[in-house]
Amino acid sequence: MGLFLSKTLNNNNAILGIWEITETLEYLIEHVPLSKEDQIRLESFSKIKRKLEWLCTRRLLLEMCGPKVTIVRNEFNKPLLLGSSDKISISHSGNYIAIILDKAAETGIDIQIIRDNILTIKNKFMSSVELNNVSEGNEIEHLHVYWGIKESLYKVYGRELLSFKDEILVEDFDLEESGMVNAQINKDDFQEKYTLRYEKLDNYMLVYLLNN
Repeated sequence: MGLFLSKTLNNNNAILGIWEITETLEYLIEHVPLSKEDQIRLESFSKIKRKLEWLCTRRLLLEMCGPKVTIVRNEFNKPLLLGSSDKISISHSGNYIAIILDKAAETGIDIQIIRDNILTIKNKFMSSVELNNVSEGNEIEHLHVYWGIKESLYKVYGRELLSFKDEILVEDFDLEESGMVNAQINKDDFQEKYTLRYEKLDNYMLVYLLNN
């Protein structure tokens, strides 16, 4: 299927793209430009699924930015763009790759298959106040929104050593099919408030940052 969704955000300062992985490995190798370094990196992956994710991420970026932009990683494994000043965030789950690019500020995105095993880890990433705000009737979906918000803001912070449970705080919200939520990073050297949007896409939960 390829490109599943593409839309502009934040008064055209940002763009969101989602790619559905349906291609074969052979097709992607033929249609994604790869440098020698890229080929070495691709060959280092032992699993076919990881190779497909890696290639589709670059195929989606090609659709969004053109051929002159490539992805590199800094010392914290945060993705950066060579050939563009845009900020980037990447997520993948199941058969989907999600990328958000922002011209103005650091950004974050998360996409996750909705699964009930999130119940087994909720106490590891949720504060007691947040747990009390989760709706009983839609607990699994509600928890996935919380997770997506915290994962997105972790990527915004971009320096690791950030506690999901204690240093990323999400304001109470009523769960709907889509909506906006306020949250903040509250760490010793960094305090900032954010607004994020969530959307349910089939059996996936998508969450991304809305910069002003």
